[in-house]
Amino acid sequence: MSLYLGVDLGTQSVKVLVFDADARRVIARGQSALPPLSMPRPGAAEQDPQDWWSAFEAAMQEALATEGVDRSAIAALGVSGQQHGMVAVDEAGQVLRPAKLWCDLEASAEAEAHSQTMPYPVPAGFTAPKIRWFYAKEPKIAARMHRVMLPHDWLNLQLTGTFATDHGDASGSGLYDLEASTYLTEAAAAIDPDIVDKLPPILEPQAQLGTLLPQHAEHFGLPKDLPISVGSGDNMMSALGAGATEAGTWVISLGTSGTIFGPTPEAVLDPSGNVAPFRSALGGGLPLLCTQNCSTVVEEARAASGQSHESLSSAASILPLSADDPIFLPYLSGERSPNWPHASGVLYGLRQNSLQPERLYRTALEGASLALAQGMQHLVDLGLPLRTLRLVGGGANNALWARILCDLFGRPLEVVEESETAALGAAMQACWMHSEVHPRSLVPDSDGLTLRPDDKQESRYQELLQRFQALGQTLFASVFLLSFLGLASCSVAADGWRYGPEMQGYPTGYIPGAQVQIPWHQQDVIVMRAAANLTDRGDFGEHDNEEGGGGGLGVGWRRYEHQGYEGWLIGARLDAWSLDIDWRDDVPGSPRRGSTDALVLQPTLEGGFAWRLGKSAWTCDLTVGLGKEINLEENGESVGDGTIVLFGLTLLYNG
Repeated sequence: MSLYLGVDLGTQSVKVLVFDADARRVIARGQSALPPLSMPRPGAAEQDPQDWWSAFEAAMQEALATEGVDRSAIAALGVSGQQHGMVAVDEAGQVLRPAKLWCDLEASAEAEAHSQTMPYPVPAGFTAPKIRWFYAKEPKIAARMHRVMLPHDWLNLQLTGTFATDHGDASGSGLYDLEASTYLTEAAAAIDPDIVDKLPPILEPQAQLGTLLPQHAEHFGLPKDLPISVGSGDNMMSALGAGATEAGTWVISLGTSGTIFGPTPEAVLDPSGNVAPFRSALGGGLPLLCTQNCSTVVEEARAASGQSHESLSSAASILPLSADDPIFLPYLSGERSPNWPHASGVLYGLRQNSLQPERLYRTALEGASLALAQGMQHLVDLGLPLRTLRLVGGGANNALWARILCDLFGRPLEVVEESETAALGAAMQACWMHSEVHPRSLVPDSDGLTLRPDDKQESRYQELLQRFQALGQTLFASVFLLSFLGLASCSVAADGWRYGPEMQGYPTGYIPGAQVQIPWHQQDVIVMRAAANLTDRGDFGEHDNEEGGGGGLGVGWRRYEHQGYEGWLIGARLDAWSLDIDWRDDVPGSPRRGSTDALVLQPTLEGGFAWRLGKSAWTCDLTVGLGKEINLEENGESVGDGTIVLFGLTLLYNG
C-alpha cells in the first residue's frame, strides 16, 4: 500500500489528508482552524505565518493518528496553498511582517502602476502589487527583505529548507511571463532592481522540491528523507482533485472566494484582465475567473438571522420565485472580476417581506451565484469550450446552492463527492512525482450527485442575470475608471460650484473632452486631445444643465522629452470619468515608462444650449477652463507641478 499526504493551507484552516493511491481513496483526514483574518487598515487582510505552522502541526497529527494509517507506508507529501499572498523574510528566514493575503486589496493604486509595466492587467490581489506596497509604505522593513514568496512556498521552505515555487503559483504573482515561462525581469526591476534574486526559482510540475527535514520526520514519525513535491496554488491542486485534467471541464469552487477554472493546452491571456492567466499543475494553462466574495456573503445572511444554514435552506427552497425578486450585488470586500476593488455590497429591489430571513438568504445565494454566472459567460465569450461542470468547495454541501447554480448555468452539474479537492490534488501530485502515475489515473470514483437544470427557471435566471449586470455597471463601472485614472476634479456651473460623489476622499465631477497639458516647471510634456462625447444627461425637467452619464472617445498626441518617448494617445470618457491609453515609441536605450498619474484640481466654466425631440433631448456644451495640476508623477518619480488649459466641445444626449 502506497500512501501520500496532501496538505492544503487555506484562508480559514489547514487541512491534511492521507490518500491511498492503490485504492484511489482518502483514508484519513485532519483539520485545524486558523485565527480570524487581521484587518488593521481598510482593504487589508493579513495572517501570521506562524499560525499556519501551528495549524499544520495539529492537522498532521490528527490525520496521522487515524486508525489504519501506517506512517511508515507514507511515500511522499505535497502542499497546496492559498494563492497571491506575500510572505517576506529576512536573511535568517524570519518573517518580517504578517503575510498579506489574496483578499487584501490595499495595494489598488500599486496594481494600477504595476499593470503599466506588464503585458496584461494585474489585479490588486496579486503578489506584485503587494510587494510594491511594501516598498512604498514600509520601506525600512522592506529594506531587510532577503526573500519574498507565496504561502505554499513558505510552508515548503519550513518543511524542506528549499526555496522554490512552481509555474502555477508563480503565474499568479503578477510577475510571470506567459511566453517565456519565467519571471518578467523588466517588470520586476520596476519594483526593485534586485527583486528577481529575492523571488523563488520556478520548478517543473513533476519536480521533487526536496526531502522532509530530519527534525520534522522525527516529530511526526514519518520516514527519513520523505520526498516532497513542488506543490502549487490551491486552484491548481483543486483542478487535479476534481478530475479536471482535460479541456472543457470546468470546476466551480464555492469557498471564501468563488472561482471557475479549467485546464487548457496553453495559457490564456484575457485582454480585459478579468480572467487570470494561470498555468496549471500539469504544465498547461488554467484560466481562472475569481469573484472576491462567495461563501462569506451567504454567511453574512445566515448570521443576520441567527438560524442555521440547514433551516434557512429548507425554508428558502419553497419560496415563490419571480424575475422581480431582489438582487444582491455581493461585493462586500470589493470585486476582482470585474476589477472593481472599491465596489460595495448592494441589496436592490426590496419590497414587502424581502427581509424575511429565508428570502434574504436565498437572495444572498443567488447574488454569489450570479457573479459566478457572469464570469462563466465571459469565459465562453473568450471562445473556451464548456462541456462539463463540477462543483467543489465548502458551499457544494448546500443542496439549495447547488440547485441554484445548476438552473442558473442551464447545464448538468456534478457535485464532487470529495470536498477537499485541493488537499487531494496535492497528494495526487506527490504520487505523480514519486511513482510517475499521472493524476488523471488517480481520480477517485465519485458517487457524487449530478443535477440537471429545471427549464422552468431559465427565463427567470436570464432576467436576473441581465438586471445583475446592468446594476453593477451603473453603480461601479465608472467608479473603477476613476480609481484607475487617479483624478480628482470639480466644476463650476451657472448655479455655482458643483461636486460629485467622493471616492477615497477625492471629490469628483465633470472632466471635459479636450486638454492641453503643460508642466509648470518642465516644458517638455504636451498632451492634446479632442473628443466628441455622447452623454446621457439624466432627467432634464426644468434643469437643462444637470450632470449625467454617457461616454465618448478622443485621440491625441503625447510627448515626454525628458522621459524619452512620444506616441499617440486615445482618451475615453464614461459618465464623469475619463481614461487615457498611450501607444508610444521608446527612444533606444531609455527605460520603459508608464502613463502619468496625477491629482488634478480642475475649476471649469460651462455653458450650452439644448433642444428636444419627443422624449429625447440633445445638449451641446462648450467647456473652457484653466486649472492647476499637482503631484504629477511618472512611475513614482516626481516630474513637478503643472497647469492645465481645458477646451471641450461636448454633444450630449438624454434618451
